[in-house]
Amino acid sequence: MSEYQLNNERIMYAKVGEHGVIYILEKNAYHTANETMSSILSLIRDGKTEDEILSALLDEYDVPEDECRSDLKETLEKLLTLGYIKKR
Repeated sequence: MSEYQLNNERIMYAKVGEHGVIYILEKNAYHTANETMSSILSLIRDGKTEDEILSALLDEYDVPEDECRSDLKETLEKLLTLGYIKKR
């Protein structure tokens, strides 16, 4: 089971091409997600675990595993802090 899920009470997310759009309901505002953030949000939406997300990112990008793991953890913490995702 995935450790995270999109916080659908706070945001709506849609993938648009290589990027994504995050609509923040309470602010009536949009943010554009870059390709990497869009991949992470899509994988969370699909119910992937943190390890599965890491594996997918390593397959997609030419980056050392320790750097990718660190960046992923930082991104997940940021998304949690913003309230865009929540723990199950």
